[in-house]
Amino acid sequence: MSAPPTRNLRNRCLDVAKYAILSRLVALVLGTVSNIVISDYDSSASLVLPTKGLAAQGVMRRLAQVVLHWDAFYFTHIAEAGYVYEQEHAFFPLLPLLMRLVSGMIFAPLESWIGPQLALVLA
Repeated sequence: MSAPPTRNLRNRCLDVAKYAILSRLVALVLGTVSNIVISDYDSSASLVLPTKGLAAQGVMRRLAQVVLHWDAFYFTHIAEAGYVYEQEHAFFPLLPLLMRLVSGMIFAPLESWIGPQLALVLA
């Protein structure tokens, strides 16, 4: 038997990528709608994200509130300021390091538009 053609493998990889992105967008939209309908009791997002700014920052803040809960708050703070508080030492540094790298490399052009905190959350 011969190996599958490269074109077929490429199409499958593209399909997987499309479904992965689509599933995350659907989860983000459902989370945003549920945050609008049911008020959020976790105020972590208000501690990290800017409260005032451009209209784009307001939209991005609403989207970021969906994913910025529980441990994500700590990872975002570690990526932004390093290990400041004692309870943050419970978290390994790989995810905050990756957040900082992706934020600095991919979202750097957007930082002036959405702000550095939102760029970290997006990463």
